[in-house]
Amino acid sequence: IVQCAAQGHSLRGLDLSGNAITDLGLGQIVRLLVGPPATCPSLSAWSLGGCSRLRLRGQVLREFCSAISSLSQLSSLDLSEVPLEGAAAASLAASLMHCPALRNLSLAGCGLGRRDQGDCVAVAALLEGKTGAQGLEVCDLSWNFFDFAGFTAVAASLRGARLESLSFAGNGRIRGSAP
Repeated sequence: IVQCAAQGHSLRGLDLSGNAITDLGLGQIVRLLVGPPATCPSLSAWSLGGCSRLRLRGQVLREFCSAISSLSQLSSLDLSEVPLEGAAAASLAASLMHCPALRNLSLAGCGLGRRDQGDCVAVAALLEGKTGAQGLEVCDLSWNFFDFAGFTAVAASLRGARLESLSFAGNGRIRGSAP
């Protein structure tokens, strides 16, 4: 990433899916992406899908959320199968509210709502057409644990939303488990 930036390449997509990235590694990646100096100001697609060793806690959570907020051209974010519970879900949702270009979001299999529906309520706020991620068109929330409170928040947020596709496939089950 650093070499590309030093040679004047403008990285638009970063696919790190399926890697054994830890919070320490993500912290280093975030610092490379947003600097200073910012090496990837044009990043529009970022995938960490399947990086299930991430925990997004403490300083790394703050740095990641700050980075997400600063990537003004980010239109696609895949965090599927990255554990997002409690503070991680709420902080991420708040940061994504500041991503005007965000069109496609995957939070499939992140464990949202497994312990507390507050995760689901925080993420549901992203769907709100007026105050949420206003350009969001595709949102994958499948393989999570939305319950009454989570679905109620989603229903309330859908008024005025621009969504074209919303998935809750496999809700309440762990991915790969029998129906």
